[in-house]
Amino acid sequence: MFAAPVARIDPRAPATPPDRCRAGLRRLATALAMLALVLAPGAGAAGQAASPLRIAVASNFRGAIEDLAGRYTARTGVNVTISSAASGVLAAQILRGAPFDLFFAADRDRAQAVVNARRAAGSAVCYARGRLVLLGSDDLAAALADRELSIAIANPRSAPYGAAAEAVLQRPGFAGPDQRRVLRGGNVQQALQFFD
Repeated sequence: MFAAPVARIDPRAPATPPDRCRAGLRRLATALAMLALVLAPGAGAAGQAASPLRIAVASNFRGAIEDLAGRYTARTGVNVTISSAASGVLAAQILRGAPFDLFFAADRDRAQAVVNARRAAGSAVCYARGRLVLLGSDDLAAALADRELSIAIANPRSAPYGAAAEAVLQRPGFAGPDQRRVLRGGNVQQALQFFD
């Protein structure tokens, strides 16, 4: 999963190798606080209200960002607004001028597209490593091979985890999307709602 600050464009910013992943919520919280202070210059100044920090986040990471945003607001007094959707949807919005300060994507490609379009300051940086999860079965291989079982995944065209799930289903021995009923949610959270 990759993040890119999208509020300011600075072509002279040093590049961070995209393959270096900075995992851990403590590091992410620190990075979020530092970026937010840079992007919200009125923060902490006596008598001045800072602009809200606007975050676009892939739906699979929304809960973590909400937790961090609450801590950030408690510490700084700066409000945080969060928009959550599939990474592809958010990237398209940013590329069309949506006013976000930070973009937390679920894949490198969407974050890098924002950087390449000069909608970000610097390069995309890995903030966490995600995992694909199958819910509803104790026997993963049997469930993926059973053509009678339907499966819910995020839309592979806009959600990286949907594309990863579809790739797993196409492996030998598993019932692929053309061999079983596949429900496609707009993002990971919607696919999870199909399970509930």
